[in-house]
Amino acid sequence: MSSRTGTISIDGQNLSIIQPGLVCTYLLSQTSYTCPDNHANTYNAVVTMIAQTGCAWNSVVTSGGSWLTCTSSGSGNGNINITVSLNTSINPRTGTISVQGQTLTIIQPGANCTYSFSLSSYSCPNSNANTYSNIALVNTQAGCLWNASVSSGNSWLTTSSTGTGSGSLSIIVLENTGTSPRTGTISVETQILTIIQPAYGSGIEEVNSDFINIFPNPTYESININTNPLLLNHRFEIIDVNGKILYSGKIINPSMTVSLSVFPSGVYVLRIPDFNMMYKLIKL
Repeated sequence: MSSRTGTISIDGQNLSIIQPGLVCTYLLSQTSYTCPDNHANTYNAVVTMIAQTGCAWNSVVTSGGSWLTCTSSGSGNGNINITVSLNTSINPRTGTISVQGQTLTIIQPGANCTYSFSLSSYSCPNSNANTYSNIALVNTQAGCLWNASVSSGNSWLTTSSTGTGSGSLSIIVLENTGTSPRTGTISVETQILTIIQPAYGSGIEEVNSDFINIFPNPTYESININTNPLLLNHRFEIIDVNGKILYSGKIINPSMTVSLSVFPSGVYVLRIPDFNMMYKLIKL
């Protein structure tokens, strides 16, 4: 603040009086602030500027301007507010704000990445060599990187799926020429997805057999399922052509009715996992 001058006159003699201006000092209540998470947000009163009454100040972002904003200003004591955008990286980032020669460091944590699969296992519709797309969803936070790898079954199972944030998983399988089904696993971080491929010749069968009879097929609404008593109390599933389970139940009677009214028109599979049986369904 500017100094000021006055004059006192005594019998023609002048005495000049000079009063110094206010000397402003500035002090931040703390020199750093760490955001609670990686989310986009506005944080109020992260620190306090301590200054004498009448001493003006303003804030300028000196680094991190692509994600950090601060326009706080004031006179005398006052609070400093900041706005940050989402940190999509797993790494923390640092920005700085200059306030009248004082430096405030802002730290924003990286994304806290967790991973999960939308299902625990996927069964191929048959023993054929094929590429199956979007068989499962990898769930994770925005900005989190993932890379799927085959942890068992490398001789017949491959995947090259990667992503940032949640994304879908695809696989390639070779033909299973053996007489037994085989199992492989896909890993994303610590999460495991089991892949099951039926034995040779045990793919999707016609809808009539010694064990099961499904009618009408094709159908507009419902299907009737007549089964051999050997199948009682065993689980059955209706899956789409990518292996996604759309309906699951238990065979509790030799004759049952299952509604397909909510299913879009298309080809589906009725699967009895315990017996590795699969039967084609057509919804009109």
